[in-house]
Amino acid sequence: MTAAAPQTTNKYRFASALRPFSLIIAIACCSIAFAPTVPDADFSALLATLTFIATLLAQCGVNLINDWSDQSQPELRLSPDQIHAIRRNFALGMACFAIAAILGSVIMSIRGPVIALLAMAGFAGCLAYTIEPFNLKRRGLGLILVFVLMGPLLITGAGFSATGNWSQTLLLDSIAFGPLISLVLMANEIRDIEKDLRHGDRTLSSILGLPRAKAAFLALLGLTAFGYIALIALDRLSSPVWMSGSCIFALFLARQLLQMHSITSRHNLPQLAGRLTGVTALCHVLSI
Repeated sequence: MTAAAPQTTNKYRFASALRPFSLIIAIACCSIAFAPTVPDADFSALLATLTFIATLLAQCGVNLINDWSDQSQPELRLSPDQIHAIRRNFALGMACFAIAAILGSVIMSIRGPVIALLAMAGFAGCLAYTIEPFNLKRRGLGLILVFVLMGPLLITGAGFSATGNWSQTLLLDSIAFGPLISLVLMANEIRDIEKDLRHGDRTLSSILGLPRAKAAFLALLGLTAFGYIALIALDRLSSPVWMSGSCIFALFLARQLLQMHSITSRHNLPQLAGRLTGVTALCHVLSI
């Protein structure tokens, strides 16, 4: 058995397949959507709670079905136990989607059919992200899809679910925060770039190569900084000094990235990107 075998085996364990570090995205996006809408006269705490739970379940579902296409890669030489784990995780992921759909139907009964359209668009995107014949993740398009689904679609949609109103300011918030969502995905790609190249997975990072992928990672940090500078200039953030906490963490992450040369040194990059996402969301909420 090669040294990589234990990593491959552990990858399909439930705790690993769930990718807990990435769940901060759902928490962060809902926090950004709900924080400015709480004072709204039409804000519903019940619908906000249902939306949060449904969003978290949907992301759990995405993570759990993420490895389904590995079965079609003969070079992985998966064991029967690994195939069983993949199929078990897929079934659990679909169960998460089903429960999220039930919660969505409750929200739809109050907010109207537009919720169903948002849910269907999100579900279709989730499947296209990882399931053949689309599998946009392995075609270098995952970052764009994640930005759209978890940025403008989720944040403005969550705000609508909670209040029944569309908010242009939430759209601006989602565009500023969105690059960090793609950043978490790119961190995962950079960590696994050698494996993806070996298996022929054309993620954006494997297409660019490690040096350019690192440059793209730093560019996403720069886009986030530009977006928040724009929010401050538009007086969207009433206490922008809180954003200094996110800025300090971003500089730390950039410094860490530039020092990551070996495979082992990049192991914690997704977790660090997830923490930056959480810190930025907290600073964003405190700044409103």
